[in-house]
Amino acid sequence: MRIRALIPLLLLGSFGCTLDEEVSGLRLLGYYGLKAEDDGCTRTDDMTSFGHYDVAVAEEFGFPYLVYAHLRNDLAPTGDESNGRVDSNLVEVTRMRLVFEGEGWPTLPAPMEIPVTGTLIEPADEHWKLVEAIPAEVAGLLESNFERVGPLSKELRVRISFVGRTLDGTTVESNALAFKVFVCNGCFAQLCGGLGVVQVCAMAGAQGDGVSCLDDEL
Repeated sequence: MRIRALIPLLLLGSFGCTLDEEVSGLRLLGYYGLKAEDDGCTRTDDMTSFGHYDVAVAEEFGFPYLVYAHLRNDLAPTGDESNGRVDSNLVEVTRMRLVFEGEGWPTLPAPMEIPVTGTLIEPADEHWKLVEAIPAEVAGLLESNFERVGPLSKELRVRISFVGRTLDGTTVESNALAFKVFVCNGCFAQLCGGLGVVQVCAMAGAQGDGVSCLDDEL
């Protein structure tokens, strides 16, 4: 029994994103998808601008939509190792803001602000943070926009930005950058030709780069 990748079937994007605005301090550069490897899942080598999310699967099993956010601290270094002065421009990312947009959606989730932990970025350095672009708790609301199970999808734009603070307490905010998600209700099984769907990446069983089709060919 072979497993064949679902990603080509879903035409998972690997294109760059366009920044909404240029800001100083914390900067959101783009997004990277999930890549399944023998010892777990890591990020893809190339940027991605869109993905696919099956809310029927997400609602049943509590799966979010996961993506790697590429962040950069644009502040200049201020530390001086020779006299032991700590760099005050080290940025701790504390919050992520989500805004949901799209046409043809009778009901969309309200804007959300989610705590972020464990993310410190040195001045002039970069960081890739795995985040929930679509939290699992909104899957049910998204599913309610579909009249029936089927292969058709709706385009959802998730506008993401981040807030943090420097060691001296200064608040820094990133630009907002949209990520496009094609949301469907029960399309994964149909895209797999009626065969089973196998989860590849933990907690990513409702998105195109987190699952594969089960192939019954020998």
